[in-house]
Amino acid sequence: MEVSHAVPSGVIALVSALAHYELTTFVPPEVYVAIPLSDKPPKLQYPPVRFFYFPARFYSLGIERIKTPAGTVRMYSMEKTICDVFRYRNKIGESLALEALRNYLRRRDSSIQRLVEFAVVCRVKTVMLPYIKAIVS
Repeated sequence: MEVSHAVPSGVIALVSALAHYELTTFVPPEVYVAIPLSDKPPKLQYPPVRFFYFPARFYSLGIERIKTPAGTVRMYSMEKTICDVFRYRNKIGESLALEALRNYLRRRDSSIQRLVEFAVVCRVKTVMLPYIKAIVS
C-alpha cells in the first residue's frame, strides 16, 4: 500500500505480482513496480522498491485493481505478469519465469488462450510457446 500511495502511476509487477498470485516460491527482497517510460520514480526510504520502465504499449495492458483492507492496489493480471517475467527473464532469471509458467498452468483458473493473447501483445509468444507445449504435453 505504501508504494501504491507514493507512486500513483505505478503498477505492482513481475516478481511481486508472482508472489501475490502464489506462482513462485521466491520471496522478493523489494517491491517490483512498473512505471511508464516517461515517469521519474520517487525516492522512497521504505519499503525497498525496484522500478521497471514499461513502454506505453506494455504498461497499460492487463492492469487489475485489487481491493485490500488498506485500499486498492494496481497489479498486473497473472497472464500479463508471466509474459512480463519472460520479457525480463535476462534480468530476473529464466528459472523464475519457468517456475511461474509451470505453476500457472497447474491452476484450475489458468487459460492458455488468455496467456497466448498476452504473449502476442507482449512480444514473447515465440519464446513462451515451446515451454507451454512442453509443460502441457
